Amino acid sequence: MTVTIDDFRRFFPEFSEVLDEIVTAYMAQAELYISPDEGTILSGNKLKLAICLMAAHLLILSKADGLTASQLAMGSVGGVELSKSVGNVSTSKAAPPFTDNYTYWLNQTSYGQRFLALLESLFVTPMLTGGEFIRF
Repeated sequence: MTVTIDDFRRFFPEFSEVLDEIVTAYMAQAELYISPDEGTILSGNKLKLAICLMAAHLLILSKADGLTASQLAMGSVGGVELSKSVGNVSTSKAAPPFTDNYTYWLNQTSYGQRFLALLESLFVTPMLTGGEFIRF
């Protein structure tokens, strides 16, 4: 499946000021993390959304040229605030507790969080009730 710059712009109009060349480069990087081939767990519009979410996640993490401060703030999540100061403005954050580095990395931006939620929605966990597996 081919994911185009138009798909990205449709999902994320907030990146309209970022040059097409930059977005295209990050979309190519996103395809290194997510296979663009149909037949995997992701397909159709979910596959397009996943690649675009990963590209947006990578864009925010890289602070790519053309991103405004408000775009960075909107996509950025960061860690748990431990302290802050008013005079000379300083803050201190701790890494949020996650079970693995990949989940922590995805939780650094709102786009990564949405990507993770999309992935988690694809897996059904069977429940054991009365000795039998029942799928919900």
